[in-house]
Amino acid sequence: MSYNHQDRVLAGQVRNQLETLGYAAFLAHDDIEVSVQWREEILRHLESCSGLIAVVTENFGRSAWANQEVGFILGKGKPVASLIFGEASQILPGFLASLQGIPASEGTIGMAVTQAVKPIEEAGSASKADPVVLRLSAILNRFVRRWESFQRLSENERYLSSRDGGARDETLRNVDGYAEELFQLLSTSESSLEPGVAYQANVVFDMMKKFSRSQIMTAGRSDYDEMEQKGRNAYDAASALLTYLKTKPSTVH
Repeated sequence: MSYNHQDRVLAGQVRNQLETLGYAAFLAHDDIEVSVQWREEILRHLESCSGLIAVVTENFGRSAWANQEVGFILGKGKPVASLIFGEASQILPGFLASLQGIPASEGTIGMAVTQAVKPIEEAGSASKADPVVLRLSAILNRFVRRWESFQRLSENERYLSSRDGGARDETLRNVDGYAEELFQLLSTSESSLEPGVAYQANVVFDMMKKFSRSQIMTAGRSDYDEMEQKGRNAYDAASALLTYLKTKPSTVH
C-alpha cells in the first residue's frame, strides 16, 4: 500500500478491510520500525507483491516515496488501484494521473476496497484466488510480523510482564488470537487446502498455542528461554508455510 504518512490512520482502515477480505497487506509505516533498513524491506515487498493499492488524498502528491512506489509497480507491469478520497481531478498526481481511480470515503471503504482488489486478482491469475489460502496467508503474515516486532525489543522488554512495563503479555495474547483464528479456519475449511498445507497449518497452530500459553513462574532464565524457543519454533514453521503460499497469486501488498 502506498500513501502519505499523514494519512496513516486512513491507510490503516483500508488495510483492516483488506485483511477482513482475507488479504495480507504491507503497510510500511506500521510494519517497519525506524531502526530496520526499510528501503530494502519496501523493495522486497514491491518485487514480490501481486499489486499495489494507493490511498490518495490531497497529501499523496507531497510524498516522493509514494509516487516512486507507484512508478516501480507500473514498470513491473503489475496492477495499481487508486482509492480516491476527495476530488480525483484535483489530487491525482504523478504516475496515477493516467489511471482511473475509485472514489472512496471513510463510509464506503469496504465497497471501494472490494472493487480495488478485483483487477489485482484478475492480473495475478486467470482463476480466482482461493479465499481459504488468502485467509491463511493473512493470519500467518500477522503472526510473523508480530514475532519480528517482539524480537526487535530489548531482552528486558520481552521478558517483563505488561504490568512491569514489558511486552510479553500483550504478545502472548495477540498470538493466542491468531491461533484461534487459525483454528476456526481449519475447523471450517481444512478440506479445501492441499493436504501438505493443511498439515503444516495444524503444526503452526499447535506451536502458536504452546507459545501463547507460556508462563514464567520463576525469576530464573529457564522459563524465559523455553518461552523464546517456543516462539521461534512457531515463527520458523509459520514463515516456511507463508513462503510456500506466496508462490500462489493470493497476496496483495
